[in-house]
Amino acid sequence: MRTLFRLLFLGLCLVIDSAVQAQMPLGGQNQTEVLKFLNELPPETMQKVEALGKILQQNLKEGKLTDAQMHEELMSGNLDQKIRGLNPEAGPLLDDIGQAMKNHPNAENLPNLLNGMMGTGQ
Repeated sequence: MRTLFRLLFLGLCLVIDSAVQAQMPLGGQNQTEVLKFLNELPPETMQKVEALGKILQQNLKEGKLTDAQMHEELMSGNLDQKIRGLNPEAGPLLDDIGQAMKNHPNAENLPNLLNGMMGTGQ
């Protein structure tokens, strides 16, 4: 499940214009692979990622959430709970995105890619 939230976090970084982008070391081959992965998602899944991004962006604007909190929750494995608590629409969006990620043709390569980008061995 952490893999899903890492991808979601990275995808949201690419979808919303936020200081979160500056905190994520996207570069070189890893960035290319993540962009390719996201581009391969069905349009309806990307729409859900964008909708979730808007929820997060709104909570950032309202001060209910900070970039640092998002990163902290991601690293602790609690991002799922945090996001679900922000808005009643967030849970179903996360569930739908998670299901789409499971069905992605390159899903088996994602954990190594994301661990390298995050700089962790989790």
